[in-house]
Amino acid sequence: MLRYPRPGKLLQAWYPTVLDTGPQMPFRRWLTTTPDDLGNVDMLPTVVLGRYGGAPRVHTLDDCAIDVSVYCTGPDPMRAEDIALKRAGEIQWATEQWLGGVLLAYEDPDDGEIEQAAVSRIRTIASPTIRPYDSRYQIKKAHFAFQVRLHAV
Repeated sequence: MLRYPRPGKLLQAWYPTVLDTGPQMPFRRWLTTTPDDLGNVDMLPTVVLGRYGGAPRVHTLDDCAIDVSVYCTGPDPMRAEDIALKRAGEIQWATEQWLGGVLLAYEDPDDGEIEQAAVSRIRTIASPTIRPYDSRYQIKKAHFAFQVRLHAV
């Protein structure tokens, strides 16, 4: 079946292979939508990846913008901001250093098909910065964005 590349899902599968992810690790989870349980501090830092723009997609090519949001918390709000910015910077560095030329793969849990796309270009759109996030749990949000060109395989 011919599909459009799904950059959020492809990147969600790739980032944990290059950045420490799991309980008690710098990154706890990678998602493609903002979860309802951000108040659960055991699940932070959480990273949310999403496609938010770019050229119209065709079956074989997607030249798109990716939004990366990192959510962190802690007893000291300023320290939480520092950690969020640090984690966003680590993701940006990994993206710029290792993502170019990579063959991304994602297995769809619904039908078991493997989606693949090759990365041919990466360009930073917005460097990591703190963004407003209204939270009663003192959660801080760091954000950055990059453009990526994916070629479906």
